[in-house]
Amino acid sequence: GVIAEGIETDEQLTRLKSINCNGGQGFLFSKPVEGRNVRTMINSRWAESADDRPAKKGRPFVEYASGSG
Repeated sequence: GVIAEGIETDEQLTRLKSINCNGGQGFLFSKPVEGRNVRTMINSRWAESADDRPAKKGRPFVEYASGSG
């Protein structure tokens, strides 16, 4: 699948969903985070219910694949 980069607006998110883009990142979801803090942010914020996720409550659009390291 395609993962979009640089999603900043609800309009961009709507368009991406309409063309079956199933993953993305950008300021709509979070400001930049230092690499050493990413795992903690994901575990504390994205592990919650969709309505509790950061950036836009009720509008999460994040796909996270856990890797080694």
